[in-house]
Amino acid sequence: LGRRSAMLRGLLASTVVTSTRFAGPGAGKAGDAGSIFPLTKPLPRPLNFPREQVDMDTAITLMRSSYDVTDFLDICPMDDFQAQFYKKRLEYQSEYVSAFYNKETPNIRAGTVSIGDLSDPQYFDFISFVQYATINDQIQKNRKVFEEQQGVFGDEGDFVTKLVVRDPSLGDKETVLQEHGKRVGEMILDQFISEGLKVQTSFKSRPSIDELVPEVNRIMEFLSSKRFCAAFSVSSDDTQFSSLDPMKSPSDNSFKMRGERSITVNLERPINLWSQQALGSLGYTLKNNFEVK
Repeated sequence: LGRRSAMLRGLLASTVVTSTRFAGPGAGKAGDAGSIFPLTKPLPRPLNFPREQVDMDTAITLMRSSYDVTDFLDICPMDDFQAQFYKKRLEYQSEYVSAFYNKETPNIRAGTVSIGDLSDPQYFDFISFVQYATINDQIQKNRKVFEEQQGVFGDEGDFVTKLVVRDPSLGDKETVLQEHGKRVGEMILDQFISEGLKVQTSFKSRPSIDELVPEVNRIMEFLSSKRFCAAFSVSSDDTQFSSLDPMKSPSDNSFKMRGERSITVNLERPINLWSQQALGSLGYTLKNNFEVK
């Protein structure tokens, strides 16, 4: 765990110098000159608005849980994950950082990005996007048997090649996607409880909406106190029953048509706002939506 954490910190802190393209006023299109890695679709321009520094321990928990669950589920060789993570960061970082300069007066910073500092919300938004884009890419490869370079305990410089076979119950990509989100959520919640979060209802017992709302509110209060977001609201919606669409399965019909209730969580300036938009623009399924995991 110590070696893995050290390697993760190294990946988060290293500096790279290349560029890609973002969509927005004055931005180039995918494949323009200057875009070393042509994109099929441009990413949304980074959001330049004030956000408070997030609690460092919370930022580390969000990143580490996502990494550790990827490793635990045997989604891919983690040495390959680290290499692909670095390449993807190389692909996007320079243009992301430069987007925070005022284009009309380039000598004046319109905002700052502290590279390697997870407590900087601008940087967290970026590096969390890189992490989840890499995880999505690895899940799509659906490697069930692979070789992995693993460090030898007690010797930081020595590695051995081991054959890894994924649990057969995680044989398809959809199951892996669902299990990753579920386990990341459980790991984050366990860590928050160890830090003092009071949860009175077991989520595994499938509580009612009325029982869930105060629990979700408590979790969001805890996240907000760690400056994950500037403000939030939690509400439950009673939906009116209407006839189901016969061309869809019951689970594919909307909450409204199924006559079910839902919980709505609205966040103001969360630290994962741009990254979720960027992941969606590239068509990735697994999001870094920690607030709903």
